[in-house]
Amino acid sequence: MGLSTLRDHISTLLHTADPDAQVHDYERWTTDPQTVLDLFKTTLADDAHLHGWVFKPVSCSTVHYTQESDLVSYVFLFRFLYSLTDADASEKTVWQYLEQVRAQFRNHPLLAEPVELASASDDGPLRGKPGLQIEKVELLTFVNVLCHYGEARMAVAEQVPVGG
Repeated sequence: MGLSTLRDHISTLLHTADPDAQVHDYERWTTDPQTVLDLFKTTLADDAHLHGWVFKPVSCSTVHYTQESDLVSYVFLFRFLYSLTDADASEKTVWQYLEQVRAQFRNHPLLAEPVELASASDDGPLRGKPGLQIEKVELLTFVNVLCHYGEARMAVAEQVPVGG
């Protein structure tokens, strides 16, 4: 499958589960505050609140898996931003989006087996934890906007020919 294909699948799943969000498959930063905010504005017309995802691989390892194959495992870090609006109970909305995304990954046929393989082979904190694992949801100020900020991780693996 390869890293590029994994990124494409993850991006598609995020867009499907959370269609109003901006989705970026790498860190997005600039020195201009307005440009940073624009990168994370919701895709909804006439709505200026922040609503976005960034995901990226943060580690990769290879282990010998069978006589003919190795297992290449990636751990992806997901970051989520959503503008805080207390009157709209935005904290509940944030959890709704996070659960939609978790369900989307859990039910995806192409990623289900590789995620199971990765969680089984992982020696770290994701061992035995298939799917998207939400690690924190907290408040932070992003540029000058108070936001809900979430982090999650997911291990994904693929079998490749030995030495491939």
